[in-house]
Amino acid sequence: MSKKTLSISEDYDFGLIGISSHAKDYRLCWELNQLMKLNLVKKENISSRISEDPAFTHYIYDDDENHLHYHLIGNKSSEGYFTTEIKQADYFLLLQGDHAIDNATDCLPLINGAGTVLTAFEIDVLNLKTRDHFILE
Repeated sequence: MSKKTLSISEDYDFGLIGISSHAKDYRLCWELNQLMKLNLVKKENISSRISEDPAFTHYIYDDDENHLHYHLIGNKSSEGYFTTEIKQADYFLLLQGDHAIDNATDCLPLINGAGTVLTAFEIDVLNLKTRDHFILE
């Protein structure tokens, strides 16, 4: 008799961009809103899975027309890092929804063109050990 195993995994179908910038979160948010025609709005700070303290900045924009959700999350705070795996990123732009991974790739040239951005890079979520940190509820 053969054994059957059931594997349960999270749904990691989102795009993730790391952004290195010395700008304050509100300044970066304003510039992304201008360049990408978004309307990112500040929400309550969120916590990481490591720390229960809600110390990381969080901006959200829901694009109902394209069925996309944008989250700008700060990686650094006085409590430490949102994820220590990618310390070179000051912020993360998380895209959820239809074709989120493709849209993340399309956003890179716009983000890299921002004056306050030092560099922006796409992150392969499946290779992240801390990918569960980006499952937002």
